[in-house]
Amino acid sequence: MDYPTDQKARDDNKAMKIMERMGFAHGEGLGKNKQGITAPIELRSRIGRRGLGIETEQQHKEFESFLNNELENKPVEEAPEWLKCDEEQRNCLIGQLSDSWIMLGAPITKDEHLMKQDRYCPSELIAELVEAKNVFDTMDRKEVEAARSRANPYETVKAGFFQNRAAMKTANLDKIFDWRLSWEFDDERRLAKNPLNENERDNVDRFSSPFYFADVCAGPGGFSEYMLWRKAFYNAKGFGFTLTGKDDFKLERFKAASSDYFETFYGVNEDGDVTNPDNLESLEKFVNDRIHTGVHLVMCDGGFSVDGQENLQEVLSKRLYLCQFIVGLSLCRAERRTVKQENGEGNAKVTEKGGNFLCKLFDVFTPFSMGLIYLMYLSFDRVSLHKPITSRPANSERYIFCENLNLFGSTKVKKYLMEVNKRMESMDRKKEDIMELVPDEVISEDDTFTAYIRQSIEQTARRQVFYLRKYKYFAANPGTFDQDQAKLREEALKYWELPDIERPKEPTYFNRKRTAAQMDEERQIYQNQRPETANEMFRRYSGDKVYFPIKRQIARFTEDVLRRCSDTAELRALLMPKCDSDGPVLLVSVVGNRTMLMMHRRNGTNFEAFQSVKGTFPKSTVLLAMCTTLFEDTGKSMHPLGNCLWVLDAAVLNEDNVANFDLKARNAAAHKFAAAVNRLYVRRAIFERNTNKGRRGGMEFSRYTNDIFSELIVAEPMRLKALAEQKFMVRQYKGCRVAFLPVWARNDCRDPQNPPKKYFVECQGVRIQNVLNPNFMLTRNERNQEEVKPRPGVTPQQNRCTNFYDSFVGYFSEDIRASYPDGHPHNGAITFHWSWAPDFSSNFTVEHILNPELDHHPAGLTMSTVRRLIGISETAKKEERTEEEQKRAQKLETEPTDDCETDE
Repeated sequence: MDYPTDQKARDDNKAMKIMERMGFAHGEGLGKNKQGITAPIELRSRIGRRGLGIETEQQHKEFESFLNNELENKPVEEAPEWLKCDEEQRNCLIGQLSDSWIMLGAPITKDEHLMKQDRYCPSELIAELVEAKNVFDTMDRKEVEAARSRANPYETVKAGFFQNRAAMKTANLDKIFDWRLSWEFDDERRLAKNPLNENERDNVDRFSSPFYFADVCAGPGGFSEYMLWRKAFYNAKGFGFTLTGKDDFKLERFKAASSDYFETFYGVNEDGDVTNPDNLESLEKFVNDRIHTGVHLVMCDGGFSVDGQENLQEVLSKRLYLCQFIVGLSLCRAERRTVKQENGEGNAKVTEKGGNFLCKLFDVFTPFSMGLIYLMYLSFDRVSLHKPITSRPANSERYIFCENLNLFGSTKVKKYLMEVNKRMESMDRKKEDIMELVPDEVISEDDTFTAYIRQSIEQTARRQVFYLRKYKYFAANPGTFDQDQAKLREEALKYWELPDIERPKEPTYFNRKRTAAQMDEERQIYQNQRPETANEMFRRYSGDKVYFPIKRQIARFTEDVLRRCSDTAELRALLMPKCDSDGPVLLVSVVGNRTMLMMHRRNGTNFEAFQSVKGTFPKSTVLLAMCTTLFEDTGKSMHPLGNCLWVLDAAVLNEDNVANFDLKARNAAAHKFAAAVNRLYVRRAIFERNTNKGRRGGMEFSRYTNDIFSELIVAEPMRLKALAEQKFMVRQYKGCRVAFLPVWARNDCRDPQNPPKKYFVECQGVRIQNVLNPNFMLTRNERNQEEVKPRPGVTPQQNRCTNFYDSFVGYFSEDIRASYPDGHPHNGAITFHWSWAPDFSSNFTVEHILNPELDHHPAGLTMSTVRRLIGISETAKKEERTEEEQKRAQKLETEPTDDCETDE
């Protein structure tokens, strides 16, 4: 467009008037710094000399070659090729592994040097690949990216409802390897937790062991977001290790699953550098201290920019390969076997399967890379090299998946590679580098391995060359695009069992330059995503079972209550750090600008912020808990370590409604939830207003900060008989004698054979709950096993056991109490409190309560009294059972048997 010279022409030109309002001046570009282009946008001309819409025969043939080429196969279903080491071969090499295998040499610094790495791939194919990559060195980056988005058949899969494409790759790989990443082998259970339709999710794995995984070199965290979503609810816990700074985990971007089940660690140097030997050792110690067993899965996705050196990406990444493999061998749990003697021979039986390892690789032409893969081949039951369809076909990216770590890999191979890394740390690699980890003669003698590797490398390289050429063609012909993208995306999501939904949008409240349409859209987003209040969330789960304020206080546990109890086996005791009539508080986790805890007291009318603990918890969680202090026994005194959350009961755990289960099941679910949520530190994102933008500056991410996490410790429900045998430590604290209860906390190894000894909480009372509804009772069958049966003469109810809301309120409703002909023995009370707080006016302290020789005290109940009354109750029940057995035996004697004969 020519610039009009006279004012009248400029006034008549509407386009020019619009440009001038935007600040355009002749000879200058648009933008704050006049950085825009000054020349008109050029029309892209077609290749060749024909007119618009006409394709030359050469162009048509070239396009047909891409459509009909066998390398253009566009599968959705993928099957991996496995490589398994013969057990005899592995045992033969175990004794040979030593530092003598390491070979030094001149480092690879040029493309020409790379061409010579042809042991496992023809040099002609390497040259062809390098040539295809070099074409793009002279092309504009945006032009290449645009061509890729149109040429790659799977480009529109993108990130789905996750934060980035890495999550989709994990979903793709999980399906490829038959769910061996997530260990979700049961189709029905997997889809129950994450249905593809609008069905309500069901946590069918709430009572299974937690799944542990590690995500290394994987910021911002797409791998972990997928894994937490696939495992669902609180069935998994992840450990993260990555570089700090711009490549750190973006926990605030976890939308598909809660990041509260993800614990980050950055090594002893606190920089997240995986190549640092000290960081590697501290990472292994950190994870082992936290779970003591090793993880089920280690995922590594390390990489860095190699702009201008794309052909040497493998050489530049060799130490990253090495250290990620060390992480896999260090953190995965090793296979456990037990030897059973049969007929004088020992047969090894697998008692626990080893962990799995997934790691991203690029080119693997060099002997160094091949040695690493060979050591993984020896360390795991089987391995597979695979490039998934979610990995862009023109790049060198591929993944190695290793299944079932063995003891050889977790010990000898790990130690060997750690020594290699320490040597690389100390040497000047510009002059001399480690070139081989396994001698060439060892690998070349293994025909199975070499044949597999050659086929894998050549197949990936040829497909890569094909797509690089396709990108080049699409860049030269901007009107072309792959017409199968939409269909492939739909089929892929369905095959990977992912719902086709969008990631929730976040309204930009601080952007004042929005159009009216944008403001309407954001207003609609806010209405659809407005977080529930604490009261709304609690009512959604509890319905009309609880009304506040609850004016009736929890009943006191007295000697009379014990005497009136028909069976003390129906009662469960929960030790409490504090004990008063108000009792513990109801805690609700809701989502606002951040996840926060709200509390409601029994006699309160509204929810209020609960700020006594540090940390966040997953949304839609309802707990009965209280804040207390965690102590460490130093030998001389009890040293306070900070606040912790003492959990007595649970109703909802991250949208998993467990309120109607019995107390034992609720407690088991709460224990698993606490194990997944607990972490040493809570990492919070700090947002600050951008003052550089003046009044228009919005809240922007500033930095992360670490606070000590207030640990969740779940109380153990016990029978009164077990309570009477419980050991306490009585110490002087703040001027009076206090009973301390040993608990598992922090990095304690939860070994049932060795009770906790290091950490303690105060014990100032007991909360006692009846676990059965009043119209049921405990009996014993002929095998002397406990059974729950309806109580005779009482109207039966639907549930045998009391639920969370019954126990929280502490009393049965009037209609249930009315079903008792002679009235309920405790006037409807099912929850009691037994205070151990000192009463100095009556000279009644915890030492009197726990004194085994003090059978009675006028000021209150003692443990000896409880023990005596339990014995009386058990004797009465035993006599009752004896009478029933005698009546049953007499009845059998009087009844005729089937084989009796009578005279006619």
